[in-house]
Amino acid sequence: MPIQKLVLGIRNSLPVGTSEEEFEGYYQMVLKPFITLLYNHPGVYIWNYYSGNLLEWLEERHPEFIMILNDMSKRKQIELLGGVHYEAFLPLIPSPDRLGQIEYLTTFIRKRFGRRPRGGVLPGDVWEPSLASTLKSAGFDYILLPDSYFANAGCRGKELYMPCYTEDLGKNLIVYPVSTGLSGRIGTIDPGTFIDELSLIYRNTGTGVICLYLNPAGLQDWYEKFFTLLEERSSELATFRPVRCTRVLENIGKRYFSSVTFQSMMRWIERRPPGNKQEYLDASVLPAGSYRHFLTCYPEGNALYSKMMYTSLLVNQIRGDRSRKKTAREELWKAQCHSAYWHGRDGGIYRRAFRQAAYYSLLESEKITKERGIFKPSIFTTDFDMDGNQEYLYRGTNINAYVHRFGGGLIELDYFPASWNYCATMARHEELYLNDDLPRDTVPRYSFYDHISEEPVDQGKLNRGAVPDIADFSTKVYEQDAFHRDTREVKLKANGTVRGDDYELPLELKKQYSFKKNILLVDYTLSSEKPNSRELHFATELNLAFSSPENLNTQLSEGAPDGMSLILEDRGINSRITLSSQDPFRWHMVPIHVPYLTEAGIVDEYQQHMLVLSWKVRPEQGSPWTGTIQVKLDKI
Repeated sequence: MPIQKLVLGIRNSLPVGTSEEEFEGYYQMVLKPFITLLYNHPGVYIWNYYSGNLLEWLEERHPEFIMILNDMSKRKQIELLGGVHYEAFLPLIPSPDRLGQIEYLTTFIRKRFGRRPRGGVLPGDVWEPSLASTLKSAGFDYILLPDSYFANAGCRGKELYMPCYTEDLGKNLIVYPVSTGLSGRIGTIDPGTFIDELSLIYRNTGTGVICLYLNPAGLQDWYEKFFTLLEERSSELATFRPVRCTRVLENIGKRYFSSVTFQSMMRWIERRPPGNKQEYLDASVLPAGSYRHFLTCYPEGNALYSKMMYTSLLVNQIRGDRSRKKTAREELWKAQCHSAYWHGRDGGIYRRAFRQAAYYSLLESEKITKERGIFKPSIFTTDFDMDGNQEYLYRGTNINAYVHRFGGGLIELDYFPASWNYCATMARHEELYLNDDLPRDTVPRYSFYDHISEEPVDQGKLNRGAVPDIADFSTKVYEQDAFHRDTREVKLKANGTVRGDDYELPLELKKQYSFKKNILLVDYTLSSEKPNSRELHFATELNLAFSSPENLNTQLSEGAPDGMSLILEDRGINSRITLSSQDPFRWHMVPIHVPYLTEAGIVDEYQQHMLVLSWKVRPEQGSPWTGTIQVKLDKI
């Protein structure tokens, strides 16, 4: 009777932005116990995958672990698989970065462990058909994907366990199906019973191999018994590394897989249908490739994606300096880690550390692209977020400021000395797992969204994180009124309506952005087309992401030559924002915490402060109200 082949493997990765304490905890609780257990069972052969940033951390903090992996690799007990160095979703990054990230991890493994990986895994198991040629060009002979992909491709019975070929542009790639259902039973039943179930599947289906994922977290006693039984029963059921199976195993021919990812990932983009709060969507009916819908569900993810794509364009424009381009590209790759772009079991996009780590790397990369003596500050228009409309981008030596026509708001405010984006904020989105009575945001949490109310803005009204508003300027799409490259100015305008209990007042709001070295000026003009005797309160809302509430210090300065100033010092990044206006203003500031779900339960994390500046106004026909806000960024 032929020996039944069992292909076992583990996947280990932590997102870019993970804290030192989390890395160390993962090592002590997961990596070290599992590899120690496996080392003591030399008759069990498995494949191992480690993300590039995790391998880098291990090499720096625990070189003894790298030495053990090297020893196990040399004795051919483990096979180290390749992948994407910084865990990017390959279809979402430019083609040069796809090959570059794969080769970066491949080179790391080859230099440290003496052999180039022959196969690999994909972050999030995100697949598109064109990846077959990309992966083959990167030197892979095979990859592993969930067996559900095979079922969607029409495979049944034995075909759900056997490898196949897939192809793109004439390049073949072997794909192994990982039995996710069987993998989920690990640790839930007795190891001996589990092995008997595997043997029964071999006999009933006639398959020559079964591939399983092992979860290295916990289950030490279970794995000890399982590995011992595998060594004792190796004459009937033997573990194989994928590279050995590739040489001897039959396959089921060629199959094509549609654009797809694992089904549980789709659960994170479910939303309640209008008018029905109880109906839940079935992820199985979501369209193929729908993981891209994260970019529309979360504007913050789309903003980060847009910044990444734009930075990639800047990096590829570097000419004549390979070292500078290589350094800029490696920083760009760090920012492509998928966790900052979507919601997942670890919190993903809701994790402030993940988003700021991505922006930090993007800004570091952008700084490298600015060639000394050649770069000059400028303002220009481009469809930055790829929505069909032009945005206004100011790129300076010390700051970046991006203006969007929606709400006439500021969607990015970068301070290069700290590599910090003050607009890396997070709105309170509707999620199925949250209570219905929690506050939700209807627009992204950006800056210079404008509101009008009849009563003065007070702290109590802001505690739920919303500014009172009887107008509609914050949701208007502004028109361009003027644009001057030479003076670095852009003027936008919108017509809106103030709606009171017994009146309507049409207004026009013009706002001009102008930029200097480290200063942003916003000039407002609010005018009425009709006579008006009512006093109103005009408020502009700024959402600013600081390093933490504890690091924030506020000071108010009045009577200075530049009028009234509010100083916001962030000791965490050693930076300061000073907001000034000749006209005295009322100000209120509220920290915004956003709840989200992780494997450990609901987490309520600080995301940003909402700052509201307000003035008493009475725009009359022929006598508009005007005001100016100066925003200055510098070091403490």
